[in-house]
Amino acid sequence: MHEEGPDGAALSISCAPESERLAEERHRAEERAHWAHQRRHDRIVAGFSIAAAAAAAVAAVIAGWAYVQTKRQADAAWLQVQVSQDTEARQLRAYVLVSKSELRNLGDGKKTTAEVLLKNFGLTPAYKLKRNISIGFAPFPPNGIIFPDPEIGPDHSDLGPSGDVSLGPITSNSVRTESQISDISNGLWAVYVWGVITYVDAFDKLHCTKFRMFYKGDGAPIPAGSLPLTHASEGNETDNDCEDIKAR
Repeated sequence: MHEEGPDGAALSISCAPESERLAEERHRAEERAHWAHQRRHDRIVAGFSIAAAAAAAVAAVIAGWAYVQTKRQADAAWLQVQVSQDTEARQLRAYVLVSKSELRNLGDGKKTTAEVLLKNFGLTPAYKLKRNISIGFAPFPPNGIIFPDPEIGPDHSDLGPSGDVSLGPITSNSVRTESQISDISNGLWAVYVWGVITYVDAFDKLHCTKFRMFYKGDGAPIPAGSLPLTHASEGNETDNDCEDIKAR
């Protein structure tokens, strides 16, 4: 920029300071705009980060809930399968039980004998069937008397559905005296017959049955011929300590 001085000479006035001020203002304005843009960018990024974290948390919760529900459904399905299999096994498996029993030669001067008939009431065979029986005389009721399980040998057989097999006859060690016969007739003593059965069903599960029966009179003379046996109130159980019985 040029101006004339008092003597008409041209003066040269420098505008550099004004230009620098304007440039600095422009620079500051640009910096403010840059940082404002940066802050907006940072807020947007932070917002997206928070949203992503929230979405991840929600997804984790949904995934956890889905896992719990899936596991519950799987557990319920597994339980249903187990119940179905157990129900099928119970419906189809072998059931070997006493179907008939009798006592003979009591009070006729001979040794008393007993015979028990076993039957498979199930729909599938009983495998490796083992059994044994004992006979004895004891007071009635047999308070505190122990009836030891008869030993089961290694011999075994299979028994099909609705099949039956005889257990016995077993004979007492001696002939009962008149006094003993009188006690039995009057119900003070009884003849006891007890035994053990073990077998494996079609589902490869071990089963066992213990039974105890007796005969006693009601005060009248003991009738001749076969006498029915009655199941005792104790000593009859199923599938209790089968492994222990098998190991004997």
